[in-house]
This record gives sequence, C-alpha cells and structure tokens, in this order.
Amino acid sequence: MIVVAALAITVGVAIWHSVAANQGHLVFSLDDPYIHLAIARNLALHGVWGINPDQFSAASSSSLYTLLLTLAFIVTGPTEIWAWVLCISGALAIALLLAVRAQRSLPNHWLAAGVALWTVVIAGLPELAFTGMEHAWHTVAVLTLVAMTERLLAGQEHRTRDAAALVVLVLVGCALRYETLFLIPPLLICLLAAGKKRMAAAVAIAAALPAATLGIVQLAHGEPFLPNTILLKGVYYEHLGLWSYPARFLRQIDSLYWITLLGLASVAAFDSLRQRGARDPRLAGIAMFFAAVLCQSAFGLIERRYVVYVVAMGVWVVLPHIGEWIERARPWMVKATVRYSVWGMAFCVGVFPFADRLQELGRLPQLSQDIYQQQYQMARFFAENHRGRTVAVNDIGLVSWAGNVQVFDLWGLGNSTVARLRADNTFTPERMRELVAQAGAPIAAVYPGWFVTHGGLPDEWRPVGHWQLAPKSKTSVGSPLVFFFATTPDWIEPLQKSLDRFTPQLPPEVRTVF
Repeated sequence: MIVVAALAITVGVAIWHSVAANQGHLVFSLDDPYIHLAIARNLALHGVWGINPDQFSAASSSSLYTLLLTLAFIVTGPTEIWAWVLCISGALAIALLLAVRAQRSLPNHWLAAGVALWTVVIAGLPELAFTGMEHAWHTVAVLTLVAMTERLLAGQEHRTRDAAALVVLVLVGCALRYETLFLIPPLLICLLAAGKKRMAAAVAIAAALPAATLGIVQLAHGEPFLPNTILLKGVYYEHLGLWSYPARFLRQIDSLYWITLLGLASVAAFDSLRQRGARDPRLAGIAMFFAAVLCQSAFGLIERRYVVYVVAMGVWVVLPHIGEWIERARPWMVKATVRYSVWGMAFCVGVFPFADRLQELGRLPQLSQDIYQQQYQMARFFAENHRGRTVAVNDIGLVSWAGNVQVFDLWGLGNSTVARLRADNTFTPERMRELVAQAGAPIAAVYPGWFVTHGGLPDEWRPVGHWQLAPKSKTSVGSPLVFFFATTPDWIEPLQKSLDRFTPQLPPEVRTVF
C-alpha cells in the first residue's frame, strides 16, 4: 500500500501543478486519447464509430477501451474525466500488483517495497497516468494473465474456474491492445505441452475474437481489416530486412531496460530448468516475456507507453527467482563486507542506468503543457472561428474532440484512403490537393516537416501564419511549429482575420508569426 500511496500522491501533486501551469485546464500529455474520446462520443450520441459524427473511420485499435468510454458517456454524457479515471486507476492497479508480487517473492518487506517503487519509476507509471490511454489496463490484464497461467500450470485447485478466468483475460487483453497477441503463441505451446488441448483451443478463439470482430465491422464499412493505427505504426512502419531488427532493438528508447530484464530472465529460465525441469510453471511467463520483447521490437512499437507492459512483465517474471537467489546467497553474505558489496552493486545496477526515469519525475507538471499550448488552442480556434466547417489537420485528437468541425485527417489515422496512400508511398502533393478539395476543407493546420518524404504540401496552399512553442518545451507534440494554410486563394483573408482575432487569447508562451 505504501507503493500505491506514493504513486497516487505523486500523480495528484503533478496534476495540481499541471492544471496551474495550464491556466486551470486539465489536459492529457498526448493528443491520442482525444481520438478515443471523440469516437466514444460519436458512438454514444450518433451511433457512429469514427472521429466525425457522420462518418465511420478505423481510427481506434483498442475496441474495449473505446467501448468503456462509450458506456460511461451514455450514462453521464461525454466528459474526458472518464479517461482520467480509467488511466489513473489502471496505473495504481499496476503498482498494487507489482507490490504484492514483490512482497510474496522477496524475503524482506523493505526490500520488496523498494523494488516495487523502483519498478513504478522505470516502468514510467507516473507519466502513464497522464496519457489517458488504454495501456495501463492492458498492463494489468497482461500481468494477471501471466499470474493465472502460472497458477493453472502449477496444477493448483479451482482449475475450471481458473481456466475460465484465463480465457476471459485473453479476451480482455486482446480487446484492449493487439500486442496481447504476441503472448498467445508461447501460451498455447505451454498449454499443449501440459496436455490442456481444449483450453488451448478456447484461448486461441478468445485471442482471435476481438480483432476478428472489429475487422469484420471495419470491412463492412469499406475500411481495412486492421485499424489504421496498426497499419501505419506497425505493419507498414518500415520496410526492413531481417538483420535490421537487432540494430533497431538496440537503438530504441528502452533497450537498456529490456536488455537488463532479458539477461535476468535468461538466467532465471536456465536456473528453473536446472532446478525443476521443463515443467516449472514460471517458464511460461518467461517465454511470454521473450515473445513480447521480440515482437515489440520487430514491429517498431518503441514509444514508452507501448512498452510499459513489457517492462512490468519482465520484472514480474524475474521477481520469484530473485527471491530464491537471495535465499541461496545468505550463507555467503554472513560477512558484512560481502553483504555491503553485494547490496552496493545491486544499488548501482538498479539506479544509475535508469537515472533518466528519475529525472522524468521532476518534469511531470510539464507533460501536458505543449498539448495545451498547441492542440488545445487549435481546437479552441476552430470552435470559435470556423465551427461546422471541414478542416484538414495531421493531429486529429483534440480538434475532433473539442473543435466542433469536420476533420479531414492528412496523416491517415482517421482516414483509410490517406493511410493506404501513405503505406504505398503514393501520397503525393497532387493526391493531397485532390482529396482536400473533395472534402471541402478550406483550411489546413499541419506540420509541414511531416510531409517532406511525401513530396511536401501542394504549391497552391498559402501559409497564412504559424504558432511556435517556447524553446524550453518538452516537446510532447509532433512539432513545436504548426502552420495554418489557406487551401484556396479566397480563404487567405478570412483565415488571416480569424487568426488575428484569436491571437490575444493564446498563452503567453506561444509565439505567433503572420
């Protein structure tokens, strides 16, 4: 409970400072959660799964999270507070699970509390609470799934109930995040090796059901089988050769954490095989962890929120082995010099490689400031000056949620035509001009640098002005510069006037250039 309370206090203080810095507004640290919110609102109010109230779009890869928000909106009306509740409660649940696991695995309560706190920091749970996304509860589902698998393979009581719980956890995990599918092959192998064929079949069906259901619905609406987020961030992320995967793995943001945990998991697997043989139920969790690391790096899903479940799972599977190693080492640690040397080495290994995560704690209040100063202001600008019009943007979350406009997505997350063109590398300025004209969008608010690899923006578009974030910004947005373009000549003057009217309302940190 100490760990959970510490996380709750940290998040609470950070939110208080964030609201004060954002002129009294509670804003997430990402634009993405507002995509879920917009889809949930449109589904609750209009029966449409999409970022616009009259158009279906395959913009959500977490069907269960979006449906949970939808149910909440049906009861209370659309409000972003539910995303905060879900995300923060999920982060606290992760901390509780890890604390309980540490208490049961390690011989000393203070050591268990320290390890749990360390895991909370390196997994980035305080930052995760600001994202408003489904990753927290996905991590809870994964940890619970690993625990239930170990219990089931250990042959403990209540097998029928545990088997049903395992199937439900697989269903929930796969409905929250597609990455849960990475864990299914080793899980099925372990179940089949234990002679549990019917259970393996039930798990396979449960794993396929969420993706298949959403895929069929999307195909029925003329969309691709996979959500656009999966196509653009995973399958079509890069066209790489086999030997480039190790290089990408070593370059990515959390490779140090993964390498540390992979090393510990490898030693744990070898120790389990030597001590208990291949039937040690804990080997299933280690195999699932290895599969997650391999697939996560192969698909290029390397942003920190995507790997929270991997880090938490790595700690989860090695904790019981660490407890055993400590017990075995007790006879060697009778001498104070040996004992202090061992704990000193453990402290150095545990703290210094992860110092950047400790520094992140000091930047928590700044996590959402860039979103407030850019996307939040864009949504206000469109809502106050261009309500009901169609606008072209490349960051669709807050504009869809609070802009009161029809959104044409130039990056493809909410537009399958653009997603296919980007995936095929045929999203040329000519095609962009044609699609925007068909959509009837006289204004575009974009990051021009994002489109350099596609040939840039259409020559006919005229930049009317741009907003620039302060140089000290974090930056949690796609670019510190957002440009406003008139896509037709007759909209240059109206856009200029509306920008001039809105400029006095911008936060003082935002520079405007016209």
